[in-house]
Amino acid sequence: MKVVLPPLHKTQRIVRDHPARFKVLACGRRWGKTYLGSALAVETALKHGRAWWVAPSYKMGAPGWRGISGLAGQIPGAGLQKGQLLWNMPGGGVVQIRSADDPQSLRGDALDLVVPDECASMREEAWTEALRPALSDRRGRAIFISTPRGHNWFYDLWMRGQEGNGEWKSWNFPTSANPHIDPAEIEQARLDLPDRVFRQEYLAEFVDIKGTLAMRTWFGIVDNAPKGLRYRAWDLAATERKLMSDDPSYTVGTLMIKAKGHYYVEDVVRARLGPGAVEALILQTARLDGYGVPIHLAQDPGQAGKAQIAALVRMLAGWVVLSERVTGDKVTNAMAFVAQAQHGNVSLVRGEWNRAWLDEMCAFPVAKHDDQVDATADAFNALSQVRGPLPKIQVMVRRR
Repeated sequence: MKVVLPPLHKTQRIVRDHPARFKVLACGRRWGKTYLGSALAVETALKHGRAWWVAPSYKMGAPGWRGISGLAGQIPGAGLQKGQLLWNMPGGGVVQIRSADDPQSLRGDALDLVVPDECASMREEAWTEALRPALSDRRGRAIFISTPRGHNWFYDLWMRGQEGNGEWKSWNFPTSANPHIDPAEIEQARLDLPDRVFRQEYLAEFVDIKGTLAMRTWFGIVDNAPKGLRYRAWDLAATERKLMSDDPSYTVGTLMIKAKGHYYVEDVVRARLGPGAVEALILQTARLDGYGVPIHLAQDPGQAGKAQIAALVRMLAGWVVLSERVTGDKVTNAMAFVAQAQHGNVSLVRGEWNRAWLDEMCAFPVAKHDDQVDATADAFNALSQVRGPLPKIQVMVRRR
């Protein structure tokens, strides 16, 4: 039985048809790696095999699940176990989504195919300790698909595929290799993004994105910001400095304004405080800002983070409060803001906080602290999504 698929484009067919057992695919955004991996996983299951799509987390596995379900749903007799993120194929084959957030949970099953997705963001032991042994019983195959993330273990696998070993083969395909992507859109992304980020995300180059992502000359200093949409984002910490040798994280609240397509960092509150004092600082700052300024709270993973956010939301009744669970890497979270700064679209309102903010921003991501960067990026990301006036009094909670 064959899946009815739209035609694969040329470079997808090159990867699909190559006989290597282990294929390593470094490709740019929107090249089509999710579609190709989904097709190979479903085809394996149709041949009575057992295939896993493995992502760094279940949330990051959502695109793979959509791709697999779109294909599996065409097959008469295919059975869905939604709670297990699993499709049973006629004849006994299985294709399932799994998360590598706990590599030890991947032990046990014998597999015919694994598709580690965005494996540059995955822990190496997911492959070495769990997935590779699972392929031994059936002499299974693997196709690693990812956008590069510097010179990490995914790069090592890619280099192995370049060495000519018959079992391993690797490719590098830019976004432009997908004929369905408008070249004008790729050119616009080149203008919008820092050079190193464009090279990584669209050219699929193994670039070390660290240090000097931002330059001081990108940020103008103004005495006052014009009227516009305002947003205060908080990056939370709850550790007091007890000794002079201590260097704990800061609690940071960044107030940003969006006016006529330009962004102004108006105010930054930064302190090392214990839990009770953090709450007092946030409430005091909210009262000074006024009810018209929405508040973004970054939520740490885990039950303690949920409890902290719930208490803060109750305390801030009367303000627009949005809570977002911290996921993904800090560099990616900051890139949209850095791109706007590079093109002269960010200014700072003159204040005592300017020097410390610039020192941290222009050393990110190798600086010792990144709390101001996180709060600034969250404020920008929230403001850039606003499409109209916000209500003055409302309370809501949103999670990514």
